[in-house]
Amino acid sequence: MLDMFERPVKVSDAEKKTCIICGSLIEDHSKKSLIRCLYESNIRLSDVSLDLKWLNAERKFGKLPKNQPDRSHLDTLGNLVYTFLNEKKVIIIDKSGEIIDVQELTLEEEYCQSEFIGNLKILIRPKTTDVVSVMEVFKDEVYKKLKITDNDIVLDLGANIGAFSLYANSKHSPQKTYSYEVEPSNFEMLRKNVGNNVLADKINYFNLGVVADNIEKRDLFLDTNCTGCHTMLPSLQKQKILVQCVNIQDVIEKHNPTVVKMDIEGSEYECLKSIKSFKNIRELMLEFHSELLVDEENNEKLNEVIDILKKSFSVVEDLSPTQFGNTRLIYCSK
Repeated sequence: MLDMFERPVKVSDAEKKTCIICGSLIEDHSKKSLIRCLYESNIRLSDVSLDLKWLNAERKFGKLPKNQPDRSHLDTLGNLVYTFLNEKKVIIIDKSGEIIDVQELTLEEEYCQSEFIGNLKILIRPKTTDVVSVMEVFKDEVYKKLKITDNDIVLDLGANIGAFSLYANSKHSPQKTYSYEVEPSNFEMLRKNVGNNVLADKINYFNLGVVADNIEKRDLFLDTNCTGCHTMLPSLQKQKILVQCVNIQDVIEKHNPTVVKMDIEGSEYECLKSIKSFKNIRELMLEFHSELLVDEENNEKLNEVIDILKKSFSVVEDLSPTQFGNTRLIYCSK
């Protein structure tokens, strides 16, 4: 991650030159980390003008990369600071154009490379199921049935790393989106993906799980093989953490959503039964996890939920793709 730096390392002049020539630049949300990095290295912050820094850097190293940052990203830094992702190094140049420090950058994330996400910058964690979650939303378009309008308030329950929230705000332009994700590392990815796409004014996010009661803390069982499969239901997974929760009825009353997407790994059963009214919700799309709910054989819980939904929605459809297995994708509209 951009905020995880190791101590300064010694590199040759040739390595420094290579790092200067290729790569991309630091992003605004890492200012604090860079300042900490400078402080720990005893590098003094100065008040040198940006124009002078760029001039001296260009004089020493030739034409700088085309993708140089907005200068407002550098106004609190006394030195010109580059982060070269390809080389996994941070280069700090002083006012005379000299390289005064080179630091190793630990990268635990990468941007999703796919034609289906357009111009969005979506961070994923390599060797995890993050990319599956993104492709499910953008390539397979499992939520394309939702007819989101400019006036809609969207509620994303089980936001994971933010794929659906980003999809809703790139394919459509809802008035506001409220995204809830309970697992801390997923939430951190959600936060970064919202920030990377300059959508903080459109998407509000909460590190909370939604439940049917008023118990504020619950165990979350972590699935080590799937970043989108953590559940609050009793599980064979040995690893668990205590997480903060909120009553779903309170969430609905607070945000008054018109469109709801729900993918909360088995908690949908208790939550849907506890919602007092679907009056203002025009569309609802949810995943029903039969396997987690031990409901594969007779579908009693699924049928119970469908009966509840049919009382409030004129259309209740099963749109489950074959790859969903025992998980049902249910679409509801009025």
